[in-house]
Amino acid sequence: MTFNNYRPIAFNSTRDVADKAKTLYYSALSRSKKHDIEFDLDVNWLINNLKSLRCQFTGIPLTLNYTGSSKVKSNSASVHRLIPELGYVKSNCTIIANSVNMVISNHDITEITPIAEAIVNSTEKIFLNYKITNYVKK
Repeated sequence: MTFNNYRPIAFNSTRDVADKAKTLYYSALSRSKKHDIEFDLDVNWLINNLKSLRCQFTGIPLTLNYTGSSKVKSNSASVHRLIPELGYVKSNCTIIANSVNMVISNHDITEITPIAEAIVNSTEKIFLNYKITNYVKK
């Protein structure tokens, strides 16, 4: 449980998952109509894919609701189309964190992988350099 505005919210309750599934459903349906792309998702499919409350790409915990805020958080659940041109169809969609979806949207996994590897490698080098220069006795 987490507290937001002094009110406890259980993010893993069945009601919260169902509410988030409905929100994702209507948002994706609206986008599919706006862009004239295929759509076959249903609320039950979304509920089943939300149950783990984990990003299906990274494993980070997903957030379903925020009391008093409609602002999308970086770890909010988001529907991702693996191949955007194929639309919102069950065989082409997965549930991931909004931040991950923003990073990989409009990019193929073959484009993202070398960038992600470079970020990890440079971060490790920066951290190692920082650790050595700040903690090693001279």
